Amino acid sequence: MGNLDTLPDPILELVLLGLDSPLCLLRAVSTCKRWWRIITSDAFLTIHGRRRSIVAGFYYNQRGVSVRPRFEPSPSTATINADRFSLDFLPIDYSTISWRITDSCGSLLLLFRKGCLTERWDQIVCEPLTRSFEVIPHLNPFFSYGNTIAALLDGKGESNKGGGGVIGMPIFRIMLCLDNQFGHIRAYMFTSGRSSWHETGIDMPPKLRGIGFAAERRYWHGGEKTVVTLDQSALKFSSFVLPNHEGWDDDLIGKVTISVGRDGEACIVVDGNGNMLMIFRRQKAAAAKTPSSGHWRRTYNNRQQCSACLSFRAII
Repeated sequence: MGNLDTLPDPILELVLLGLDSPLCLLRAVSTCKRWWRIITSDAFLTIHGRRRSIVAGFYYNQRGVSVRPRFEPSPSTATINADRFSLDFLPIDYSTISWRITDSCGSLLLLFRKGCLTERWDQIVCEPLTRSFEVIPHLNPFFSYGNTIAALLDGKGESNKGGGGVIGMPIFRIMLCLDNQFGHIRAYMFTSGRSSWHETGIDMPPKLRGIGFAAERRYWHGGEKTVVTLDQSALKFSSFVLPNHEGWDDDLIGKVTISVGRDGEACIVVDGNGNMLMIFRRQKAAAAKTPSSGHWRRTYNNRQQCSACLSFRAII
């Protein structure tokens, strides 16, 4: 196996996680005992199991008035009937800008559009395979979705609707978050079957900026050691202060980001001086509690250790 023998297990694991084909994975697990041990570990199977190995195709937003996103099959599924994924059933209004896809979850798509002559925004959830859609009630006639974080979520927590992780046209939720609204971060939740939105918020510290999304939470950093988090499924804000450490500066603007560990949990990464790269992780015993300064601890100090700890970069 040549140079692969010199790779640490965490780095080799990252290489093996790049195998999307089940056949390639089967061959890899039969290569040697070391590869078998890594591939059959709970951590590897958990991370690899989140990946979808087959992609039917891709949607592309288009510019113009009253134009719908187009679907193009992926090269590996060129024989697929693209008409089954067409969005030609969505309503068209020639006084509005084209529908744009902002998020997806399961078989559903979340789309926005804006009136050309007004400030009115519309949003819709649709399911291409069943050619069905639901128009979402307006949050506010003058609310702009242009700079808003939007997430399409499953029906978790809707026990009266048979939810608990299920998503479809009868069961879904929409989360909207705006992080600069009159000194506050505001979040809104709409649940299918209801006619109104639920709202919550938190005071916005100075210099606050988004640093990423991981483990169903969104994170913002306040420039020093303050971190604000939103559990987007429960629509609940909290804030905490990172533990003090002598190896960093007081000014951490642009030096803090969020990533995901090999166990799938969120990690806060701080870029310190020189070779200093610190990782803070929430303690397992406190995972179910509201995050606070006492629940986060530093686990790694240098760049080599941090690279081995992280499995992939979170998406902002």
